[in-house]
Amino acid sequence: MTLKIETTPGSWRIRVRPRINWLILFSALLILLIITGVGLIPAWARLAATIHDGGSIGGPILSLLILSAMAIVNIYAVVSMQNGIRFDCAGETVTFARQATHSDSWDLIDKMAEVYRFPTQEPERSPAVTNW
Repeated sequence: MTLKIETTPGSWRIRVRPRINWLILFSALLILLIITGVGLIPAWARLAATIHDGGSIGGPILSLLILSAMAIVNIYAVVSMQNGIRFDCAGETVTFARQATHSDSWDLIDKMAEVYRFPTQEPERSPAVTNW
């Protein structure tokens, strides 16, 4: 768990990893462009040339798989950086815990529900359900 929760009587404090570093995001996108431009596009051309010449396609396919895996891992890293807990308060959307993981976000929400009793709506009953 990346959250550090400190509980004292009457209060609690939660520490979350720092927000996303935009330099890291820019670097990750640049690496993705390099993988695509220097790796994937020439690998596709090499595969097409190998098929045209009738050679073995094992090497080009392996390089395409490796480069594709590198690109997918990079895309996943960029996409998974955009977490956050959001709620509406007085007509304004409040966002916090932006670097918390998915499971840490739910842990934080559970801890908040233990401390603060948020008003909830009663679930609507289905017309198919009848009281006996």
